[in-house]
Amino acid sequence: MLPLSSFIIALAALWIARDTWRKSTSHVITLENVEHICRGQADKPGFCHFFSAYLKNVGLPVQDMTANISFTPQGSLGRFSCPLNIFDMQSEQVVTKRKTIARGLVVKIGWRSIDFGPGDLSMLTALTEPTAQKAQLSIYSAGYFLKSFRIGGARDRIAMKINGIVHDLFRRCQLGFYARKQGPWRSRIRMPQRQNIMLALQSFLSEMRKVHTNNAVQHDAENPTK
Repeated sequence: MLPLSSFIIALAALWIARDTWRKSTSHVITLENVEHICRGQADKPGFCHFFSAYLKNVGLPVQDMTANISFTPQGSLGRFSCPLNIFDMQSEQVVTKRKTIARGLVVKIGWRSIDFGPGDLSMLTALTEPTAQKAQLSIYSAGYFLKSFRIGGARDRIAMKINGIVHDLFRRCQLGFYARKQGPWRSRIRMPQRQNIMLALQSFLSEMRKVHTNNAVQHDAENPTK
């Protein structure tokens, strides 16, 4: 009979071998980071809001990758599908020419508020309850479905609980032990997080609803009804 330590090592070796085989024989996309940020614009007044998701390809190369966020509008049986842009990692400009995503590369997809027209905002702001409306982020390669991430599903709920526990533990450690350290020590502390799509998306949509409302008010002021 094998001792427990040998059994655990054997299981770990089998898991590593299976994971390596899966990545070398199929498309595997992982979610590295999700964020909503707001930045000023250099060429004109006002701010630009970014909703960004960073995807890493750890499997076979992905050809002509596309992505969208789809959801079911309230009171409807159909689904809305909102395509996501692919951005250059340095210039943050929309990439119009699709290319092959090799293994190990990270791709930035998402939206910029400056790219939306009135019709786009009207469709996008219809997403009010991601969980109830079964929202999901879907990834495609050359038109074929690869992977989807459920927004507001069990993954996001578990991530919120884990992030809350980790944040509380790190806060206690910083107040207890690391509070006695100097700045260079504190700057090295990085709190691990599980990525949560729903929080970043809801924050972005909240700002887009404000923009949509302001546009409607401005339109009514410029075109008063007789």
